[in-house]
Amino acid sequence: VACEHPAGDAREDISNNTGTCPREYQSTDPRVFGPLFWPTFHTMSVNYPERPNLETALACTSFIKSLPWLIPCGHCGHDFHDFIRLNVRRNGCGQPGREACPAACSGSVADGENLCLSPWEACRAGRDAVVSFFARAHNNVNAHTHPCRRPWTVAHVSAVYARRAGSCLHNIVWGTCVIPRDEPQLKAARPDLATGLSGPMRPHRLCNHTGGPDHQAPCCDESSSKIPANFTNAPDEPLWPEVEGSD
Repeated sequence: VACEHPAGDAREDISNNTGTCPREYQSTDPRVFGPLFWPTFHTMSVNYPERPNLETALACTSFIKSLPWLIPCGHCGHDFHDFIRLNVRRNGCGQPGREACPAACSGSVADGENLCLSPWEACRAGRDAVVSFFARAHNNVNAHTHPCRRPWTVAHVSAVYARRAGSCLHNIVWGTCVIPRDEPQLKAARPDLATGLSGPMRPHRLCNHTGGPDHQAPCCDESSSKIPANFTNAPDEPLWPEVEGSD
């Protein structure tokens, strides 16, 4: 069966930024902010640590769970929140020894990527799981707005957003030390400090904020902790009561 664009004429899709249009659209329109937001989410995901520290995994989880209230479009926020709740309910499905995932998990079935992971499990697992989460979230939207497009996969997202070619960049890159995001070789801070995403500041005179000659050294006043195997301080409960039949 031939795929049909839901708008009827794909040329009327304002998110396809070709040509000019005399109309103005509110920035709450998902066709306005979507082409800005999705590249940002995907770029963040492909640069997420392969082995994150506890602080990074907690921050990642909080960020994902905040998005329903921050996305400019109210019904888009509701839909994204439903997607989060689905991933919490079906967390781990599609993995060896587990039940198959529903189609709503929105991973590419052809590529064996139709799984569901809660925000915490994705964020603690590392880069590929976070890339998958946002790829599946994007597929979940495209299933309604662009059903003729092929689903995003981890490999496809990585190929598109890990590098940029064809642009000449002229501004300087400014920076000092690097916030520690990767799992430390040695436990550098206590998890109880990490859960607050802050810890006691060392005296400024002992802190090297230059980041070393290449500005790649970690900052000394930001904690970095391993994720304890039994860590349970990042609950993944749905953020409002379930509605019966909401699958």
